[in-house]
Amino acid sequence: MLTKLDKYVKVRARSATDLLLRLLVGAPVVTVNSAASLIGRSFVHPNEAVTRLVETGILKQVSVGRRNRAIETPEIIVAFAALERQLAHFE
Repeated sequence: MLTKLDKYVKVRARSATDLLLRLLVGAPVVTVNSAASLIGRSFVHPNEAVTRLVETGILKQVSVGRRNRAIETPEIIVAFAALERQLAHFE
């Protein structure tokens, strides 16, 4: 498990983690397979990226088990919900 200080380690440019972080706004709920498709990488690297992002708290696993697990980005979902509420009450 990562410590608080480890959360802020730099992410290597063009790594699976970097690519996935850039695409989560458009896909706030993913599986490892869908993440692999989004970033154009094989299963191994996106799986490691998802694990790292879950450990740092950026992603949260929402399904039980390790196989075909669904992972979400809670902060992005909250932001979309807030935007939706603002637009619903726009005058």
